[in-house]
Amino acid sequence: MKIGLIVEGPTEKSVFEKILKKMGIIPEIICSHGKNNIFNVRKTAIYVHSLLLDYKCNKVIILVDRNNDSPKILQNKFKGILRKLSNENMQERVFFCIINRKIESWLLTAIPTCSKNPENEDYPEKRLSECLGRKYIKGYRRTVSQLAAQLDLEELKEKCPSSKCFFDAIRDPK
Repeated sequence: MKIGLIVEGPTEKSVFEKILKKMGIIPEIICSHGKNNIFNVRKTAIYVHSLLLDYKCNKVIILVDRNNDSPKILQNKFKGILRKLSNENMQERVFFCIINRKIESWLLTAIPTCSKNPENEDYPEKRLSECLGRKYIKGYRRTVSQLAAQLDLEELKEKCPSSKCFFDAIRDPK
């Protein structure tokens, strides 16, 4: 099964490449360069069309950090993207997942002593810096890649409930 992802940026791209590699999946990933670009309905509809038609993906998963946004508002924005897609067959193959807080919340699970409830951390980047003993710089590929490679997927599912949406979307037979 071929899977396409639309993510906010290079940090998310690196994390999801590593997670899916552990699952034996090589995805097609489009970086939107920010959540605002993901919710640009026209742009994202083009990304989805490209992944489904040009790259022949079976499904597309759109992933966004919640930050401090209301999940209900994010869901409504996603519905706007679905309405823009040309047909119902495409709509059924697009999934939307909200990462509680930020992708860095998920990275906290790579450091076992760092946080018992990573998605409850208000500032996961700051907590990562504390746990790493050096400043965590978002987008610094080497650090992100190393942390993502250390993720234990079962522990991630257990400590980060928002990851369930992602893993469910991967397993969905559509």
